[in-house]
Amino acid sequence: IGLTILAYRYEGLRFSDFEDIIANLRATLTKEVGPVNQRKSSLRYATWVVEANGRIRGMPQYKTLEEEAARKEKAARKQAAAQREIVRAKRLQQLQSSATATPSDAPASSKSLPVRSRPRT
Repeated sequence: IGLTILAYRYEGLRFSDFEDIIANLRATLTKEVGPVNQRKSSLRYATWVVEANGRIRGMPQYKTLEEEAARKEKAARKQAAAQREIVRAKRLQQLQSSATATPSDAPASSKSLPVRSRPRT
């Protein structure tokens, strides 16, 4: 095993091994779902190409898996914040509608008055 590692470091990856890796990556790509340029295998391949100072036609932006995960997390946080705003707006709307629902001509005895506690001495 040690000699294999040394040979790899000295000679590099054999072309037949490279072909096997690419074939495996393509097989994985066909099993994944979603837009092709956003699939995990496609992003991995794009990362390899960029790290080798290469370029892929038709793919203007290269994103690593970490950048893609950060983008998805940011979108999830933004969606959660929007949901919180919707809940706040609904709560405010309910408070406003309940405040206007009490009739102003109701007798004073039916309105609840604030309770004051006596200070302890």
